[in-house]
Amino acid sequence: MSKVLLFICLTLIAVTGLCQVNNELSEVEQLVLDSRYEEAVRLIDSYLPKSRNATTLSIKKAEVLIRLGRLGDAELLLKQVEETVSKEKNPLYYKALVAMDYGSLYQNQGRNDLAIEQFQQAITYLDQDKRSANLESADALAYLGNVYRSTGKYVQAEEQLQRALAIRQAKLPENHELIAASYND
Repeated sequence: MSKVLLFICLTLIAVTGLCQVNNELSEVEQLVLDSRYEEAVRLIDSYLPKSRNATTLSIKKAEVLIRLGRLGDAELLLKQVEETVSKEKNPLYYKALVAMDYGSLYQNQGRNDLAIEQFQQAITYLDQDKRSANLESADALAYLGNVYRSTGKYVQAEEQLQRALAIRQAKLPENHELIAASYND
């Protein structure tokens, strides 16, 4: 009987921790979707000291810093995160997220060749982690397609953007804003 109670208690603790991580990320995501980037950074900073998933929050913070144009701060944070991702349960997934942030960073710096390399690397990591049909993969494909388009490589751009759209259509309801964004890409 005591083993059953112990199992139940440990399960509840694990579920509570997972809910905390999901709540943290969903609050941050909502601020990002509303373009309230400064608030998102402050919220992430308040969560980081006690979070069970500091790596994910740090990667999200780097993304927000890039959107704010604080590229130097984002690059420093990404370098710190890079050193810790190999210790995570799913290092390929985190490496993919970091590569996507580097791709965005380089694209914002006008270093399109490096942005393309990073987005391709992110796609490779997601493929290796068997996440090639996930929304993160669609994001990486869309980012890559947009860099190709901005560099005049329209055939490659269309190919990547079509792949991103197909994943989003398979994973999301037909009226979702990401699908509409794919049509705008």
